Order: sequence, then structure tokens, then C-alpha cells
Amino acid sequence: MPKILQQRFPNLPKIATDASPDMVGKLQTSIDTDDLRKVRAKVEDATNLTGVSDQSITHTMTLSMIASAADPQKAANEIYRVTKLGGIWGCSAWVGICWSA
Repeated sequence: MPKILQQRFPNLPKIATDASPDMVGKLQTSIDTDDLRKVRAKVEDATNLTGVSDQSITHTMTLSMIASAADPQKAANEIYRVTKLGGIWGCSAWVGICWSA
């Protein structure tokens, strides 16, 4: 996703977060490999985005995060806090999860 956003909006700064240092590390490798200078990868807890200022983001996108968050309401509150008034939040969510071996 960061690569697509970088191609479409090359001058727009982007922050990509995940609670997993391993996932952020993989993303950082992709950022370095694909020369995505305007993308910043950060380890952040979706329920406590301490590294993101109030109303600092114009567009927020979550990919299946709300469904898997330990406290979905707290995560939604953080998204609301960091998204500028009049901003946009895009959210994808699973209806259900089924694991099989």
C-alpha cells in the first residue's frame, strides 16, 4: 500500500504504523528498496498513538486492525484524535475469522 500511495501522491508525507516490530522492519526494508522517501514506518500501539499529534493526519486508513484490536473503541478514539477535522478514515474489517489446519 505505501508504494501505491507514494506513486499517486509523491509529495504527501505518509506514516505507516504497526504494533509488531517485525512487521515495521519488513515495511522499512520495502521503503528502502523502493526508495519511498515520504513514507515513515513506526512501531505504534493503535490504542495509544503517542508518536502522532492531535489532528495531524488528513487521511487515515486501517486494514483489518479494528477487528483484531484488543480494545476496538480505544483504537477508534485514537484514530479520531489524530485525524484532522473534516479528514477521512478508511477502514477495512473482517466479518469473521476462521482458522483451519
